[in-house]
Amino acid sequence: MYSMRFDMRAPEFGAAPTELYEAAVDMCEWAETRGCLAAVICEHHSSPDGYLPTPLILGSAIAARTEQLVMTLIAILPFYDPVRLAEEIAVLDIISKGRAAYVFGLGYRPEEYQHFGLDRKARGRIADEKLGLLRRLLAGEVVEHDGRRIRLTPLPFSPNGPLMMWGGGSPASRTVRARLSRPGQRARLARGLRRRLPRPRPRTGDDAAAQSGYAERLFRSTG
Repeated sequence: MYSMRFDMRAPEFGAAPTELYEAAVDMCEWAETRGCLAAVICEHHSSPDGYLPTPLILGSAIAARTEQLVMTLIAILPFYDPVRLAEEIAVLDIISKGRAAYVFGLGYRPEEYQHFGLDRKARGRIADEKLGLLRRLLAGEVVEHDGRRIRLTPLPFSPNGPLMMWGGGSPASRTVRARLSRPGQRARLARGLRRRLPRPRPRTGDDAAAQSGYAERLFRSTG
């Protein structure tokens, strides 16, 4: 086992949410001692099956119970206040000691945009504006924005903040992804994620070969 994915959906007649969330944290604690490298934690809103709306909260619980497991959190950026998100990212980065990376998306479900009172047609512009402020705050800048002075405290454990990637294939997603991925950024992100990967128990043969390329595969699948 090399990675796990959690969306916490509980369809009708499924397990109770309290049981699911407890089991997810227990699974991560157990799995990292058996060669699991990463957990992917997803986000959606207003879903009748209870899809996880707060990946950073579940990520914090997992980080507190694990020591090596790398987490990739899928976050729909337009739905967040960027200042509050920067604070929560910084705290999770401290708790996990740099083991949390982020894949931002735009979202696509009309009911989610209605849930937050946002214009889905403007999602690319909204995400672009929030991403710029988020990156500056996580890098430790004191930002003058809309007539206010914003300073992030505490600063994240990772210099300039954790790894941030962009996911999605829509034209709006590609536009925002271009702003996040400057020349050479892909290689730097892959190297940075590789430095954060745990050192699992020694493996041989095909297992070792598959494990060695995990960082590059993860970035290619989300970038």
